[in-house]
Amino acid sequence: MKQIADILAAAQQPLMQTHSLAELLTGFKYWLLQAVQGQEMSWLPARYEDFIELPDNPIALNQVQHGQLMAQRQQYCHLVPVSDHPDWSLLLTPLDVSPFAGVLVKHAHVLPTMSNEQSRQFSDLIRLYSYRFDSLKAQQKLHLMRMSQEAQQLKLQQDVSEREQFIERMQLLQTISLELGSCQSLDQLYLSAVESLRDRLGFDRTALFLIDRVHLKLHPTYGTDVNGQTSQEQQQLYHVDNMQQHFIERTFHSQDTFAMIETTDLYSDGQKVGKGWNAVLILRDGTEPNAWVAIDNLITQQTLSTYDHELLNAFGSMLSQVLARKQEEHNLKTLRQSMLEMSPLDSVLAICKKAVQLAKQELVLDRVAIFLMNPESKALIGTYGTDIKGNIVDETWYHTPTEYKGLIKAAMERPDQLVVEEKIELFHNDKKVGYGWNVATQLRSNGRTIGIIFADNLINGHALNSHTQHLFSLFSANVAEIIAKKQAQMALHKLNVELEAAVTSRTLELEQANAELAASNLKLEQLTHTDSLTEVPNRRFLDLHLPHNIEQAFNRNISVAMVMIDIDDFKAYNDHYGHLQGDECLKQVAQQLAQHFRRRSDLLARFGGEEFALLLIGLDKQTAIETVTQIITDIGKQAIPHLGCHKGYLSISAGLSWHDGSVAKTSDELIDLADTALYEAKQKGKNQLSVFA
Repeated sequence: MKQIADILAAAQQPLMQTHSLAELLTGFKYWLLQAVQGQEMSWLPARYEDFIELPDNPIALNQVQHGQLMAQRQQYCHLVPVSDHPDWSLLLTPLDVSPFAGVLVKHAHVLPTMSNEQSRQFSDLIRLYSYRFDSLKAQQKLHLMRMSQEAQQLKLQQDVSEREQFIERMQLLQTISLELGSCQSLDQLYLSAVESLRDRLGFDRTALFLIDRVHLKLHPTYGTDVNGQTSQEQQQLYHVDNMQQHFIERTFHSQDTFAMIETTDLYSDGQKVGKGWNAVLILRDGTEPNAWVAIDNLITQQTLSTYDHELLNAFGSMLSQVLARKQEEHNLKTLRQSMLEMSPLDSVLAICKKAVQLAKQELVLDRVAIFLMNPESKALIGTYGTDIKGNIVDETWYHTPTEYKGLIKAAMERPDQLVVEEKIELFHNDKKVGYGWNVATQLRSNGRTIGIIFADNLINGHALNSHTQHLFSLFSANVAEIIAKKQAQMALHKLNVELEAAVTSRTLELEQANAELAASNLKLEQLTHTDSLTEVPNRRFLDLHLPHNIEQAFNRNISVAMVMIDIDDFKAYNDHYGHLQGDECLKQVAQQLAQHFRRRSDLLARFGGEEFALLLIGLDKQTAIETVTQIITDIGKQAIPHLGCHKGYLSISAGLSWHDGSVAKTSDELIDLADTALYEAKQKGKNQLSVFA
């Protein structure tokens, strides 16, 4: 063995200048081999907890009986056999060097006997290694502490940044809440909710589903395709049983408002498109599930942070309230509108026609039809319905057999329920015209069946969502009550007439004569003062009132404007379209004139043929010109087809004579002057006003 002192002197500087534990272990092995003259050996680190089993050393540290070895420590280095490995021994250092330092050696290369001085020097070599090891270990721990502090500081900065972003997103959510609350329709609300969550709050794919709690169906509204673009999905329909069981449990068997699956297959249009997390916001109306907002991370693959969870819960709570309120507002508005429009109508058929129109318009249903029950034969009699193009048509000719079948039978057997049949053949006039869903419910009042109302989705194919079903039921109940009320009014009227006839039978002839006289007077009054075709005052009425009105104006020094109006090329219109259509044209123009000139002092009358006379009192000249010019423009803008003239549309011309009231004029003079101006307007090309100079 070489002199330990020499080796220690030579090893001191290199070992103290090492910069890493690996470099230190390599150097220590080198000098240790120098000390034992190259004998084969292995070595341990300075601490048990730092021990790493080397590939060329099969001895595990836990095979060394730690307690026994510690008890056998002496003042100098000495060998201790390793249990279960008789070929190896552990060279232990004194406790004052390091309580865990040692070297593994094979028995075939047992170290020569060392003197106490050599053992002390050898211990100094190991002590030098231990000191440097402790120093490097301390530096390593300090470096790790600094890295940990920097990581914590960076995480804190990230937390602050994420918190600031969360506050900004929550403030944006308040703005979104106001915008969603001001949506004018439910469809606009569905679309805005999907796009706001995705595009403005920064989430990935989103979709909104309405939940049908009765039939356990999901009705999509709007969603997101694989490219992140909005897609309309109202023609789809999903059964709840086809959804993830986890979502079903959280939706229908708890009061949770959020559910998530960390890793699952993601789909688009029924096709698997990737993997990621999938979550739903469960929107509730009270305790009942009302809708789902589905979210996933197909495109960005980003995870949900704690702040994301908080934001989603806040968005779901807000949207639940807005959706429930908007649905109720829509229901009340629709029902109120239907009551206002149907109640004043004077017949049951008129009510049925208006009901079909409102159901198509307000409930956005494709085809609707109403059948009333004959109380004697129990047959269903048609009123108004919808053809295959969505037009409202008269179906009073249709009578159903008294032996009910199919949907009618199902509706009659369930008087207070909405009967829905899906994926069935649809018919029109007993001919198959397509496939879709069909819905029917009885029209009932006070326990009495009045008829049945039907609807289907032949034209647009939209799914029947739970909100529409609920609204259709309420609407049908409204229609039934209005029809029942009108039938009762008609029956009461009939009864009153019969009672009155019985009570006054002795004076029937006199009352009949009075009635006939009153009717004749009324008819005479109408014939005398009203044009029967256009329903505006006639020439007789004009001749009676025009001179008096003009005289009164001039007596009070008030200006008057006499206007003569004529429909351009009316003879050509009659020749091209026929006299019946010409009559309709006259009525339409007359009604527009009547609506335009509605002041109490305005006097409008049909002068003859296609010509109208108009007296305007109390207007300055410019205002009178502007007023008449406006009606000419309005009629021209309607572009009523008139293929009998070069313009291709209907127009009118007018002549105006204005007087300030300082010089009296007779009605005939004013009419002549206005007629002269009208002739000038015709000569200038028609469709204009000419003012008598």
